[in-house]
Amino acid sequence: MYRNLLFFSLLLAGSSLFAQTKVGHVNTGLVLESMPEAAVADSLMRLYQDSLETTFKALEANFEQKYKNLADSVQLVTPKTRQLREQELQGLQQGLQAFQQESARMFETRRSQYLTPLVLKVQASIDSYAKANNYSLILDTSVPGALLYVNEAEDLTEAIITDLQ
Repeated sequence: MYRNLLFFSLLLAGSSLFAQTKVGHVNTGLVLESMPEAAVADSLMRLYQDSLETTFKALEANFEQKYKNLADSVQLVTPKTRQLREQELQGLQQGLQAFQQESARMFETRRSQYLTPLVLKVQASIDSYAKANNYSLILDTSVPGALLYVNEAEDLTEAIITDLQ
């Protein structure tokens, strides 16, 4: 009897705690897109990516020219010279691959430098809004498939965008 009473007491206490939980959701992707700073960061990232691409294309053109020169003169050069030029081409090809990998890493580093302050600003706004409006939990809907159901009435995206302005 006491066990049943204790069980129902715990069940009621748990359900009243759950009833007090206020949950909302925000699409942080939309919030970030709405920020003027994001447009600046995006254009700076495009410029940086373009400069990396220009450098890569110049390295690639150099490789292709040397390859063409070797192919055109393969009958005219000694085997030793041909071997040296082939080794040079292999080194250039490895350099192209290394540049591709390094430029991807450098781009991600630069991207992080531009976006981290924005993400921190959005997070601070969400934290502030949640505390001011007694939210226990705010979920991010910008990740596709992460949430199976979302009540649109609890969408705080516009409120956060307004708070950031």
